[in-house]
Amino acid sequence: MNVKRLINGAAGALLACGLMGCEAGGEDQASERTLFETQIPEDFTFATTKGLTVTAEGDPAGIAQTLAEIRIGDGELVHRGPLLAPVQLAIPLSVESLQVTLRSNTHESVVDVPVVHGRAVIEMD
Repeated sequence: MNVKRLINGAAGALLACGLMGCEAGGEDQASERTLFETQIPEDFTFATTKGLTVTAEGDPAGIAQTLAEIRIGDGELVHRGPLLAPVQLAIPLSVESLQVTLRSNTHESVVDVPVVHGRAVIEMD
């Protein structure tokens, strides 16, 4: 029964606030700006991701026999497969390097690859 009273009391308070025009935060309505009056910095963007092209450079035969796992900062897997052609990804703006695991028939290696101007080049010897 107490829960029902609590719900009815909250609903009544919300209704009264709506009818009486309660002010949230006590701010002056005159200080509010319209969208046209708001100054937006020139470098502001709504983007949260950036495009990235990952390519492999080296011996074509070695590249053909190698599979890659590409992970970003928090360990999230963003690509698994060959690197025969450039791989297009969308990654968070904050990512500055990739963790790449390269696997072939004979060995496995893990390398950090920097992201520079929307590109990451994996050097394969």
